[in-house]
Amino acid sequence: MAAVCSRRAYDSPDVNYPARSEWRGVQIRRISNFGFGKTAKWRRAADFGSYIANCTLHLVGLRKFDVVIGMTSPPLISWIGAWFARLKGGALSSG
Repeated sequence: MAAVCSRRAYDSPDVNYPARSEWRGVQIRRISNFGFGKTAKWRRAADFGSYIANCTLHLVGLRKFDVVIGMTSPPLISWIGAWFARLKGGALSSG
């Protein structure tokens, strides 16, 4: 079982978690982004775009999904989750 999420803490973007870890048998893959921050719209957009691209590449490498939980940040990430759930199987849940 695997989970894919961000390496950066949402409320403290200067905090980076390890790229991989395990919790209760779940392999956690943490995806990085550019890390430009939220001080300007272009910075936030670049961070979102780099995260979405990196996440998509990691999802391609996973086999089958049991459940896909789509969140609201970054924008469109839940759409990508829904697309992969349809492509590889698995139930879609909104977080």
